[in-house]
Amino acid sequence: MARRLGRSPSTVSREIARNGGRDRYRAASVDEAAYARGRRPKQAKLAQRPALRALVEAKPVLCWSPDRRVAGARARTARRTSRGPRR
Repeated sequence: MARRLGRSPSTVSREIARNGGRDRYRAASVDEAAYARGRRPKQAKLAQRPALRALVEAKPVLCWSPDRRVAGARARTARRTSRGPRR
C-alpha cells in the first residue's frame, strides 16, 4: 500500500495506528479529524489585507498572470520590510 501511495511504509503504519488501527481505520473520518485539528485556522492574506487585495485585483488589467501578480506583491513587500520602519 505504501509503495502505491508513494510513501514510506513507516508513515503509512503510523497513520493507520494513530487513527484506529487496521480494523477501524476509515479515510473519510480521518480526513475530517485532520481538518478539525488544523494547526491554526486563519483568514486568507487577501482577506486580511485590503490594500494587497486591491493590488492583486488591479493586475489583470496589465495582463499579468496570477503567479506574476503574487511574485510582484512579494517583491514589493520584501523591499518595504528591508527598508526598516516607516516614518
